[in-house]
Amino acid sequence: MVVCLQGGRHSSKAGSPTVMQTTKLVLIIDDEPAIAWLLGSALRDRGHGVEIATNGLDGLAHARRHRPDAVVLDIMMPEMDGFSVLEALRSDPQTAEVPVLLMSAAFEPSYRQRAHLYGGFFIEKPFDWAKLIRTVESLLSSGDPAAA
Repeated sequence: MVVCLQGGRHSSKAGSPTVMQTTKLVLIIDDEPAIAWLLGSALRDRGHGVEIATNGLDGLAHARRHRPDAVVLDIMMPEMDGFSVLEALRSDPQTAEVPVLLMSAAFEPSYRQRAHLYGGFFIEKPFDWAKLIRTVESLLSSGDPAAA
């Protein structure tokens, strides 16, 4: 299932419904609704378009259809885990360059290495929400969370 918290990549500029400004679209793929909604709401409040997929298969299909500007991806999910989603995104020319931030509460040292192997980044749960928002915004602006 995919849920849209703010539709599309464009929003009306305040006071002028005919003037459009581009917003960045973040796809959150996480089977934990509370985390997805909290992160989505925080990003939406900062002016970003947000869509949420509740499993890897739906998230991958959505990413291929809409090519988000960044993906925040849980690792431990049913049907298709985050590493499989990341690998599939990187093997598709339409999504190969989309910045991806993987996250997991079940941290193992190899997670960070696997994420980097496929050109993704990793953050461990529980995370500092302010740092997570800064990291996602760095991905959106430069493609590199090191700037956060």
